[in-house]
Amino acid sequence: MSYRCSICPNKSRCVPGDGPLEAEIFCIGEAPGYEESEPGGRPFIGRAGREFNEHYLGLAGLDRDEIYIDNTVSCRPDLNRKPSSREIWGCAPHHLPER
Repeated sequence: MSYRCSICPNKSRCVPGDGPLEAEIFCIGEAPGYEESEPGGRPFIGRAGREFNEHYLGLAGLDRDEIYIDNTVSCRPDLNRKPSSREIWGCAPHHLPER
Protein backbone atom coordinates (compact mmCIF):
# COMPACT_ATOMS: atom_id res chain seq x y z
CA MET A 1 0.00 0.00 0.00
CA SER A 2 1.26 3.47 -0.71
CA TYR A 3 -0.74 6.04 1.17
CA ARG A 4 0.31 8.70 3.61
CA CYS A 5 -1.30 9.05 7.02
CA SER A 6 -3.91 11.70 7.70
CA ILE A 7 -2.00 13.19 10.66
CA CYS A 8 0.72 15.01 8.69
CA PRO A 9 -1.39 17.78 7.13
CA ASN A 10 -2.68 18.97 10.51
CA LYS A 11 -1.33 21.83 12.60
CA SER A 12 1.09 19.82 14.71
CA ARG A 13 4.80 19.70 14.06
CA CYS A 14 6.40 16.58 12.63
CA VAL A 15 8.93 15.24 15.12
CA PRO A 16 11.97 13.49 13.62
CA GLY A 17 13.84 10.64 15.29
CA ASP A 18 16.72 11.50 17.61
CA GLY A 19 20.09 9.88 18.19
CA PRO A 20 22.72 8.08 16.17
CA LEU A 21 21.25 6.04 13.32
CA GLU A 22 23.97 3.42 13.84
CA ALA A 23 22.97 2.92 17.50
CA GLU A 24 22.63 -0.67 18.71
CA ILE A 25 19.50 0.22 20.73
CA PHE A 26 16.43 1.61 18.93
CA CYS A 27 13.45 2.70 21.06
CA ILE A 28 10.10 3.28 19.38
CA GLY A 29 7.26 5.15 21.01
CA GLU A 30 3.66 5.45 19.92
CA ALA A 31 3.40 9.09 18.82
CA PRO A 32 4.70 12.51 19.82
CA GLY A 33 2.91 14.19 22.71
CA TYR A 34 2.18 17.89 23.17
CA GLU A 35 5.63 18.83 24.46
CA GLU A 36 7.34 16.98 21.62
CA SER A 37 5.19 18.32 18.79
CA GLU A 38 4.73 21.92 19.87
CA PRO A 39 7.71 23.58 21.53
CA GLY A 40 10.26 20.78 21.79
CA GLY A 41 10.58 19.05 18.47
CA ARG A 42 12.39 15.99 19.92
CA PRO A 43 10.85 12.61 20.79
CA PHE A 44 10.58 11.51 24.43
CA ILE A 45 10.87 14.93 26.14
CA GLY A 46 7.38 15.09 27.66
CA ARG A 47 6.26 13.60 30.97
CA ALA A 48 6.57 9.97 29.88
CA GLY A 49 9.83 10.72 28.08
CA ARG A 50 11.33 12.32 31.18
CA GLU A 51 10.45 9.20 33.18
CA PHE A 52 12.03 7.06 30.47
CA ASN A 53 15.17 9.24 30.29
CA GLU A 54 15.64 9.78 34.02
CA HIS A 55 14.74 6.33 35.33
CA TYR A 56 14.54 3.50 32.82
CA LEU A 57 17.61 4.31 30.74
CA GLY A 58 19.71 4.41 33.91
CA LEU A 59 18.28 1.11 35.11
CA ALA A 60 19.29 -0.39 31.77
CA GLY A 61 22.76 1.14 32.03
CA LEU A 62 22.17 3.29 28.95
CA ASP A 63 22.67 6.94 28.10
CA ARG A 64 20.24 8.78 25.82
CA ASP A 65 23.09 9.83 23.52
CA GLU A 66 23.85 6.20 22.64
CA ILE A 67 20.33 5.14 21.57
CA TYR A 68 18.07 6.09 18.67
CA ILE A 69 14.54 7.16 19.62
CA ASP A 70 11.56 7.60 17.30
CA ASN A 71 7.79 7.09 17.17
CA THR A 72 5.54 4.99 14.94
CA VAL A 73 4.10 8.24 13.55
CA SER A 74 5.93 11.56 13.24
CA CYS A 75 3.01 13.86 14.04
CA ARG A 76 0.81 14.09 17.12
CA PRO A 77 -2.66 12.59 16.55
CA ASP A 78 -5.58 14.92 17.20
CA LEU A 79 -7.08 14.68 20.70
CA ASN A 80 -3.90 12.83 21.75
CA ARG A 81 -5.47 9.55 20.64
CA LYS A 82 -3.58 6.40 19.69
CA PRO A 83 -2.63 6.39 16.01
CA SER A 84 -4.66 4.02 13.86
CA SER A 85 -3.06 1.07 12.07
CA ARG A 86 -3.63 2.89 8.78
CA GLU A 87 -1.75 5.94 10.09
CA ILE A 88 1.12 3.83 11.40
CA TRP A 89 1.51 1.86 8.17
CA GLY A 90 1.13 5.05 6.14
CA CYS A 91 3.73 6.99 8.13
CA ALA A 92 6.36 4.63 9.61
CA PRO A 93 7.85 3.42 6.29
CA HIS A 94 8.61 7.04 5.38
CA HIS A 95 10.70 7.87 8.45
CA LEU A 96 11.72 4.81 10.49
CA PRO A 97 15.14 3.52 9.45
CA GLU A 98 15.25 -0.05 8.24
CA ARG A 99 16.78 -2.49 10.74
